[in-house]
Amino acid sequence: MNFKAITGRMTGIYDDTVNNNVSDRLWHKIGRDDTAKPVVMGRVDLLIAACFCLIAICIAVSGFSLASHEPGLLEYKNIWFQADIARVIDNMTNRGGSHWRTSVHPITSILLYPIGGLLTTLGLSPTTAARMVVVLFCALNGGMIFLVLRRISLPRIPAAVFASLFLGSAAVIFWSAVVELYPIACTSLLMALFLMAPGHKSRRRWWIIVSAFTLSITVTNWAAGLIATFVRWRLKPFLLISASVLGIVLALSITQFFLFKDARIFIDPQGLKWDAVSFSEPVMEKRGQLHTGWNPVGNVAVLYTASVVAPPARAENQGGELVETNQFGRFSDHTPAGLIATIAWLALLGLGIWGAIQNRQAHTFSIGLGLMLLANGLLHSVYGEVTFLYAMHVIPMLTVLAAMSWFSPARYAGVALALVVIVAGGGNNIVQFQDSARLAGKIAVMPGVQQIQGTEIAH
Repeated sequence: MNFKAITGRMTGIYDDTVNNNVSDRLWHKIGRDDTAKPVVMGRVDLLIAACFCLIAICIAVSGFSLASHEPGLLEYKNIWFQADIARVIDNMTNRGGSHWRTSVHPITSILLYPIGGLLTTLGLSPTTAARMVVVLFCALNGGMIFLVLRRISLPRIPAAVFASLFLGSAAVIFWSAVVELYPIACTSLLMALFLMAPGHKSRRRWWIIVSAFTLSITVTNWAAGLIATFVRWRLKPFLLISASVLGIVLALSITQFFLFKDARIFIDPQGLKWDAVSFSEPVMEKRGQLHTGWNPVGNVAVLYTASVVAPPARAENQGGELVETNQFGRFSDHTPAGLIATIAWLALLGLGIWGAIQNRQAHTFSIGLGLMLLANGLLHSVYGEVTFLYAMHVIPMLTVLAAMSWFSPARYAGVALALVVIVAGGGNNIVQFQDSARLAGKIAVMPGVQQIQGTEIAH
């Protein structure tokens, strides 16, 4: 397969009035990405990406194997950091199940059921079929992160180091091991970063497809698709691309409404309002439903650190349900390895910010990357009681920001810190995942859990 031929079909040079930055005057002040020299990727890059795909598959399969010994993860909702695993399995494999969460996951059923339904038709159990769907996207994530890092001009060895950091992160280890939509959403975010990379201009249809993908899995992730499009296109094409995306997803959502039981049209204001109010921490605090009190700064800190280095988890009663959480743990709660990795990670983020500022040829990309992280930080400062639930929504951007340390004067210090995070943080994350799985099993057999959090699902 000719990799250059594939990328050639995705890229094309347009007149400067069509594919350019949103404001010439703004980008003239900060430096234009058009001066960046595109990275030409070849067969060696594809081979390395394929190796990372295989590693990601091994991580997911190993995690599923361990999680399968704790059946409460499948039967009972919300135990695993508020994840709704049983519902996602059912939605991927059962058209007659309740697809009511399509109000915020716009067209997941119509996209994923054909794969899951086909696998169950071939004789696989619903759980096995859903796991295979997740493993597929985990594999894509492993390869995509390396290609994104190469696309922003990292040499192969540093790109491999930071791709390893991604695969050893708490987000990947914890969320590759259960059936949820987060690994699939992660794929869409990586694709948006790939298109947004400096020095590359892609055909409009690819922007429509990728932006639609970011919207299709989780409605709030469209922010990434919109931001990527906004910083790489002028205003008129940006509006046309975004309107096309909205029209395509809406048409599929309406089709889905008639094909799947209880499916919702995602622009339904009532459904979106219910979700926003039900999971808004300020509202929950006023109702006395928030266990720890609203702490927006703490939420963001957990999002940006626990996604990489997992703190110890504990059981907590949230609204009458027993939930596993690592929210607002003390810094001293970390294992020695976790503590070392967290300190190294914070230092690496600082170098990444420095490198993003230093790399003038990629300022537009850096601005887009920063806006994506800011959007997630603002959202989860108020939304979601367990921030770790959304770790896969930020780990692509966090990894790329850390990799920007390569463009700082302290590039080798950045690589050294990344290796510390990989070794100490990865080891810590494996231990914390094992402990969390055992804790989930203990929660599942506690009195009242089956009655309150039980969900019927065919395995």
